[in-house]
Amino acid sequence: MRYTLVISLSQALDRLMALDATSWLMRGSAHIGEALFYIGFLTLGILLLTRRRWIAATASLALAGLWLTYFLSMSIYLQGLGEDSFAETASFNMEEARFWWFTMSEALYADFSLRKFAAYTAAALIVFFVLHWGGRKARLDRRFPGLATIAVSVVCVVVALHHTGAMALAFYLDNSQRFTLTERNFRQPVPQMRAASSGLQVVVYIGESTTVMHMGLYGYPRNTTPQLSALARSDPQLLVFRNVLSTHTHTSGSLLEALSIGIDREEDRLPIARRKRMPVVDVLAGAGVESRLISNQGMRGAADHAGSVIFRNARNTFRIQEEVEAVRRGETPPPRWDHAFFDWQLDRESPSNHPRVLFMHSYAGHGPYAEHTPPAFRTRIDDAFAGMSARQVADGAHDKVIEGVEQYDAAIRYVDHSVSRAIARVKASPMPQVLVYFSDHGEAVYSRRGHDSSRFKHEMVRVPFLMYFNDAAAAQAPALYAKYKSLAASAEIATLAQLPSTLLDLIGTTPATPGSVALLPVVGENTRPAPIVVRETGRGIHYLSLDPEPASASAAATDDEDTRTFLALRAGTLPADAVCKGKPPTFEALARRVLLAGCTPSH
Repeated sequence: MRYTLVISLSQALDRLMALDATSWLMRGSAHIGEALFYIGFLTLGILLLTRRRWIAATASLALAGLWLTYFLSMSIYLQGLGEDSFAETASFNMEEARFWWFTMSEALYADFSLRKFAAYTAAALIVFFVLHWGGRKARLDRRFPGLATIAVSVVCVVVALHHTGAMALAFYLDNSQRFTLTERNFRQPVPQMRAASSGLQVVVYIGESTTVMHMGLYGYPRNTTPQLSALARSDPQLLVFRNVLSTHTHTSGSLLEALSIGIDREEDRLPIARRKRMPVVDVLAGAGVESRLISNQGMRGAADHAGSVIFRNARNTFRIQEEVEAVRRGETPPPRWDHAFFDWQLDRESPSNHPRVLFMHSYAGHGPYAEHTPPAFRTRIDDAFAGMSARQVADGAHDKVIEGVEQYDAAIRYVDHSVSRAIARVKASPMPQVLVYFSDHGEAVYSRRGHDSSRFKHEMVRVPFLMYFNDAAAAQAPALYAKYKSLAASAEIATLAQLPSTLLDLIGTTPATPGSVALLPVVGENTRPAPIVVRETGRGIHYLSLDPEPASASAAATDDEDTRTFLALRAGTLPADAVCKGKPPTFEALARRVLLAGCTPSH
């Protein structure tokens, strides 16, 4: 049974934020449909109240309220539908219909805004009283009571529905074209691979929206990672890579590159969907290695190219799918939290002695941050902000910023717990296993920009990257363990584009014909990374250069001061004291200094 009609909220949000200039204008115009429908039904509801038509008035007001509350998530959901989604209707049956209806609860969410409510309500009241006054002046109300109000309300609703439908159609066509292009480009022939030789199994834990700027393990002034920090001090088999960047600020763009291998390095300055690539799952299969995906994200669709394209030939398990199946069988559904769902699924599987790469895709870290964190982890990390004003926490901040930082830091503490449990499971395994943990992208929490690539901040691409060799793996491949221990200590700049080469190296396979694919150096090796955050906008293709030369050297480069500072520090052309000296004006400034230069509070 196919389930690609279901589009997860997280991927739809990622897709929304990654739109080009044309689609951005369409996104802004979406509020026209939202406003007109609400004003139309609210105005009609007010008229019905004055006529004491209580049931009809209640229904009209309820429709207005539901539209205002759920319009954003509904429009995002419609935008996420693409060619693959509508193709599912060709074999749609009642069982799939029930499944789709159940999963809609994950796609539709309340987004009530008091500001919009006040503005739209004020507009509706003005419209009602103007029409009521005009009708009385023109003496229409004597012959046709409320005719003008009804007519205007109907026009508003019809225009709103037409506008929303046209917007959804445009989104569908845009997504269909992008999905078709990506799928075609990622179906390149896989070269003959040598059989896996290392004898290792690899567990890949994919994080969500996690930036090292908020991780105590990487120097953040709050202890958000107590378990990982303690493990790093006590266990030399945990390898911490310090300067790894994601290739994009959105899940699909990042994972499409992080989990595929290129054909031609000349395409590095093209958006990832336009490059000719091979999914790493297909390449691993050519070496006799099974790929397995356990995902706590939503089901895949056009909004998440990575899931649909990269893992199309893997054995996949989605938590939402397992939940539906359990309910259908009258069983207890799996837990929703990352660590609990992964434990639940892995406990049900028989151990495998064959070469395998197990991918676990988590969800904690995605906004709203508290909603994806178990209640036990929603308390404050510490009292660091007690007695501090909002402006002492971040420049131009307010109470909402502090609340968001507290929730995100608490989410990172939960990520620490979940990743540590995964490491403990690998540590206890008798099989030689290596765990690789990274996040798809970072998050700009203090500035409340999330991971919006159009408002780029350096922390959006600064991600954690960890390796853990269990005892059996260190004994099975001592040279490999020593190699990556040395690479982690080197602190070379790397990007997630180097992950496929790293996975192939850990598994012990290479192309039978050297040079048949554009393999990059493994994470930690000295290299000159290709540009990242390659985006196509209405003004052309833009990217973030990782060349230490000033970004102005390229007209197409995205100029980011923090990234230039970071690169200059790594190149040795800027001393750390130039960044660390003086008292930081805010807590955010201290965290940013740590992120860029490794400054300590003593500076």
